[in-house]
Amino acid sequence: MTRISGQALSPSRRPKRKSDSLPTRRSKRIERSTSIEPYQYDSTDKQKRQIRLFELFRGQKDEQLRGSLNTVDLHTSPGFDAVSYVWGDPTPCSTAIVDGKLLKIPESAHKLLLGLRSQCGSMTLWIDAICINQQDVQERGHQVRFMHAIYTTARIVRVWLDTNVDFNSKPFQMARRLKLKTSPLYWEHLPGVSGAGKLRRSVNLQSFAPEFWLPIYDVLNNPYFSRVWTQQELYLARDLQFHSPGGILSPECLMRFDFATIADGGGRDYVALRSRNFRKLHPTIYHSFLVVLGPSERSSLLNLSLRSATLSTTNDIDRVFGMLGLANDYDENDFLPDYNLRPLEAYIMVIQHFVRKNRSLNFLCYYQARKINDNRNREPSSPTWLPTPDKMSSLISGLGDDWRFFTASTAKVQHQTCEFKHDVLIVRGMKVDSISMAARSHIGHTPISDLQQLESHWAMLRCTHEKYINLLVTMLAASRLGPMATEEYVTAALTAIYTLPTHNKQPDLTLIHAGWLCYKGAIATEADCAEILSEALMFCTLLETEMGQLGFSYRCYEEIPAETGDEIWVLFGCHMPMILRRQQDRDGSSEPYYSVIGTAVIPGLMKGEACEGLLDDGTPGPDYHGSNPMKINLI
Repeated sequence: MTRISGQALSPSRRPKRKSDSLPTRRSKRIERSTSIEPYQYDSTDKQKRQIRLFELFRGQKDEQLRGSLNTVDLHTSPGFDAVSYVWGDPTPCSTAIVDGKLLKIPESAHKLLLGLRSQCGSMTLWIDAICINQQDVQERGHQVRFMHAIYTTARIVRVWLDTNVDFNSKPFQMARRLKLKTSPLYWEHLPGVSGAGKLRRSVNLQSFAPEFWLPIYDVLNNPYFSRVWTQQELYLARDLQFHSPGGILSPECLMRFDFATIADGGGRDYVALRSRNFRKLHPTIYHSFLVVLGPSERSSLLNLSLRSATLSTTNDIDRVFGMLGLANDYDENDFLPDYNLRPLEAYIMVIQHFVRKNRSLNFLCYYQARKINDNRNREPSSPTWLPTPDKMSSLISGLGDDWRFFTASTAKVQHQTCEFKHDVLIVRGMKVDSISMAARSHIGHTPISDLQQLESHWAMLRCTHEKYINLLVTMLAASRLGPMATEEYVTAALTAIYTLPTHNKQPDLTLIHAGWLCYKGAIATEADCAEILSEALMFCTLLETEMGQLGFSYRCYEEIPAETGDEIWVLFGCHMPMILRRQQDRDGSSEPYYSVIGTAVIPGLMKGEACEGLLDDGTPGPDYHGSNPMKINLI
């Protein structure tokens, strides 16, 4: 990443304060006998990009924390280090002396500052527990906008891990020398990593028993790596350094070990060392550095918010605000984070932001990617059109920020075609078909032997082999295959897939398991076809329309499948047909109400065929022969 030059604050650049010098023994005795005035924050100028920096003073191991707070403008490129840590209990039960006054801070911040002072001495830091007035909700929202600037400007991001593992022990020494058989394209872009390169005295992962590496495994499974806020703090860092009571650690040690277990594990015992928590960083850290991908949907605020579902946070609203620094479609002036909002209101605000930026309704193209954990707090009465992290929603794979794969509607969202009224979304489009029959089981979970016969699906849906192949071609054209997805390829792929159960001696093998076997490299090249199909069809179910078309559907809710009578609509600004279910009208409204059931892939609707003859403003032209466009309410 590009380094940003800056100068550290020096006493000559600001007014000297009495607290700049270390206290004498006499002053310490006075403090013990008299009460210290509570620290009061001065307001920052909301019209400027101002932040506070904490100058941590030197001190003995058990001595009271002391320092000074200074307000600076980010435009001046101030020199400082930023800290990243897990808050834990936010109760301010510890104290620090700031500018001679008493400031209450959380125990986690107190512990890390003592550790950093012991290891590094005096330093200028940005630490949220001190540099943001946590009692001022408006200021918290104002400062959260600057997270991207803060963590990209910081000279070093110092990560505090609350673990007693000795970073100087032999496993960590050996991990720094791990030889990698593969050299990831993005290795050189990772902060704090010098490169895969040749090591003078390299070692292999298998040179030691799996138990030898357990201290590193314990570090990688630290709760720190599964927190929402740590994603941007790690990803945005120009340089990283890990600290703990057990010493200081370079990130290269952890990166080498993690890559070694991915590519060079060489056995089940070593594969088991892969970290669950550290792996959760891949969508933001590893994948974002892939040069071959370039800008991807992973960096939009909507996608980042949805992907945070597997991460931990104390306040669900941070699944939005904690991702602002990573989002490539968010600017500091787009909207002000408001901690008075409920999570549901914040999720709707993300959708409004998405519509403003993209002028599209493609956020409707989502499905439930994982089983919902009933122990998590879920927003009551969440609208069916709203993808949220607590629903385990995921945008349909392949639909990137340019949404180039499907074009059921090429129209851009206009003000008159999309309105938000509380939890109701008013959109415009036309009904194009209805569902006559629908399967309930996912294609990816169906045994391949059943797919080979296709009797269960074809008998129920009365379809032909040609229609099935045509549907697969339509679906796979939106995958990484692109134009390679021809009828000949799909036919050959199915033929190869049908041999997998016998080849692998697993008669009940499903597409999902076949794709996983390919990922592990356990079977030959014919499994690559299964991998691609399993990715495309994992969450799909088959359906047939009243007009005799065969299609796939993605469910927004696992427990609510498409049913006979559900309507298929093409909505202006949405690149995939939507499956909607008519609901009871409210308050005598002339515009009908619908709930969103899912998204459909239906040949003959994916390239804008239903919109042919419509004018640019969405009104029917002389050559239009479909049903009249109308407004509907999504609830």
